[in-house]
Amino acid sequence: MRSVILFTVAAFTLAGLSVPAQARSAAPSDCPSGNVCLYAGTGGTGRQICKSKVSGEVVCLNARSAYNHGVSDPGKNDVRLYDLGGALVTCVKRGQVKNLPGPGGYANVFSVKWGTC
Repeated sequence: MRSVILFTVAAFTLAGLSVPAQARSAAPSDCPSGNVCLYAGTGGTGRQICKSKVSGEVVCLNARSAYNHGVSDPGKNDVRLYDLGGALVTCVKRGQVKNLPGPGGYANVFSVKWGTC
């Protein structure tokens, strides 16, 4: 089996094709353009818990990751995520999938603010 895999990789390389990297984190496809989306799994996987297109209050409980699918808008490319007490949870740059810090790898997000990190 190993020789078949090595042969396949070698054949793709010689043909000038790239071998897909399974470890690479792809952008989630279910997050609409202009939104920040929060997910139950790491790396933008699992169920989408919530999404927001504007700054303001949200209720996203037990989120493990976020994807910023924002549009290019100077001064508003990034999104800051805050907890219930108003403390910064993290800031996610445009195009970035980011795992959220927090006890047990989960975070509760109660507001989003578009701006810069």
